[in-house]
Amino acid sequence: MFYEPLIYSEKGPWIVKGKRIMLNLSGGDILGLASNNDFTKTFFQFLEKLDIFFYPHFIYDGQNLKVPLNTLCELKGHRKAILFKDTPTLFNLLVCHLLKKGYTLLFDEQFEMTKILLFRNFINHAHIFPHNSFSTIKTHLNTHPDNKFAVFVQTVYPLSSQLLPVSELVEISRDERILIVVFESWADGLLGDGGEGIKSLINTLPQNWLIMGTYAHLLPFSSSYIVSSENFLEIFESDLKEYSFNPGPSEFQAGITLWFAKFLNSEKSPLRRLNDNASYLRYELAARGFKILGDFTPLIPILIGERNKSEEFYNALLENKILVNLLNYPVVPLGKSKILLIPSVLHSKEDLDFALSRMEKVAKSLDII
Repeated sequence: MFYEPLIYSEKGPWIVKGKRIMLNLSGGDILGLASNNDFTKTFFQFLEKLDIFFYPHFIYDGQNLKVPLNTLCELKGHRKAILFKDTPTLFNLLVCHLLKKGYTLLFDEQFEMTKILLFRNFINHAHIFPHNSFSTIKTHLNTHPDNKFAVFVQTVYPLSSQLLPVSELVEISRDERILIVVFESWADGLLGDGGEGIKSLINTLPQNWLIMGTYAHLLPFSSSYIVSSENFLEIFESDLKEYSFNPGPSEFQAGITLWFAKFLNSEKSPLRRLNDNASYLRYELAARGFKILGDFTPLIPILIGERNKSEEFYNALLENKILVNLLNYPVVPLGKSKILLIPSVLHSKEDLDFALSRMEKVAKSLDII
């Protein structure tokens, strides 16, 4: 090794796995928050203002928060937002509400492929359409002209790194029977200059678009949210009163979520460094002959194809001190096995060059490039 790596036990650019030191390109602390002194300092200053340490079990009340809820509304491009304690709670309540209101549910097939826990409870009530197949959605509309439809899509599809084709979806959503439900997934906090997600792809969100998501993949104790027009959320809120439990987050969760959204839009945001690293890695991998999939997001899938070949490549990278993600059937279709790289802001250019050199060498030995 030609330089001294920065080593963390569990997170960071280099990690310890058993007795081996490995360059981590499998995810983890993507924004480098654990070692970001500015983030840590402002984070604890915010906690002190909330008096969280003295009142850890207060239920969320928008009037008591130091950061106004409209921070999230402005970021996501709609007029009203509601916070929930977690995504499964939000998702289950939303789907129950939509079924109660007579909506037919349509899910992009990648919800099923990724085996999203949220989806499993409702598979018997949903129709699956091929990935980004808007002609299939139109067929449903034409076949059932009296039905209302809720179409579930993701801003960034994690297995392909593809961005949602917004223009096609806008065209479909002109039908007043359609409600578009966008699950931000890996777009939250990662896509756009301020981590705004879908709002970075479209200037004005149609009224019949509903945005839901969470920053939990970046900040595990954050709450989940739903943002939409006031009319829809007022009806949804009214429906929630029928439940005996409180689905709202604690004041801690609510405050952290809103503060974090604001932090990502500040001058101290680490997103530019993350995007620089991802762009560099994408460009250099493509220049070396790798088949890179998807759009310019921090998720970088490399198509390998054969299952056995992808497993050989993955294991050979481990031997060369590179930790990545292996995606095989049934997570991805047969013959579409992939290696998924997730760089972080903690990776230096030397780290990335080390990975590129080792990956190129291994790939050539296996006739991948």
